[in-house]
Amino acid sequence: MDGEERSRWLEAIPKRYSERKFNNLPISSGDECVIMECCAFLSAMFEEVRIEYTPLQDNKAFSGLGKLIANISGARGLAAVIAKKDCAIRRQLAGMAGERFILECTDCGLKTCWAGGSYNRAEVKRLCSIGHSEELLAVCAIGYSDAPQPERRRLELSRLYGADNFQGLPGHLIQAMEYARMAPSSMNRQPWMFIADENHLEIRLEPRGILAPKMQLIDLGIAAAHADIYLGSVLDEVDMKIYEDRVLFNLGEADS
Repeated sequence: MDGEERSRWLEAIPKRYSERKFNNLPISSGDECVIMECCAFLSAMFEEVRIEYTPLQDNKAFSGLGKLIANISGARGLAAVIAKKDCAIRRQLAGMAGERFILECTDCGLKTCWAGGSYNRAEVKRLCSIGHSEELLAVCAIGYSDAPQPERRRLELSRLYGADNFQGLPGHLIQAMEYARMAPSSMNRQPWMFIADENHLEIRLEPRGILAPKMQLIDLGIAAAHADIYLGSVLDEVDMKIYEDRVLFNLGEADS
């Protein structure tokens, strides 16, 4: 990832929010070009995950039970997040790749909404090309909306940090947790905890609510994407390791 993408995505993080009521306008050809370029870029960046975009002519992809849960309407584009079935960390990678895609859309002025299970799976499979060795993990609704940005509802950082205080932590680590705290998650559950010392940041899965833990692994990946984008902008070196239930950042020196 070069500095240009990272800078755009970092600026898009506080601007991104979940939009469910789109205005039914077709995605412009210019925006579709950006979307397709981003899909290709991310598919190369994440070898086990790919993003497939398709324009929408109707709301069938978000009909049925999905409409009752997410109530998404008027979206004229859809991005499917597809991963290789044999990849053990595919859900975490899906969150990392899909959130970068959403941030690129945000930078273009498009509105988006993650849908981990609240969509018509049969219709999405009809629209997209999913191989026998691949798994559809989530989709993203894409479109335009003039609605104002709503107030962001998130847990306080102190509720997500596995220690009594932040004493002794460098500022860039606290800021990385703040960026991760902004991440969207299913039903706003924020199913993760932060554990940190001077040179390490761990984002650990902390299942909350009724959703299966494997579904919340995508949320873990989304939060890790935010932290990774920020840390890469202020540190000379970031070594990220993805495990079954956590993402660990080993950190280098901060840029002066």
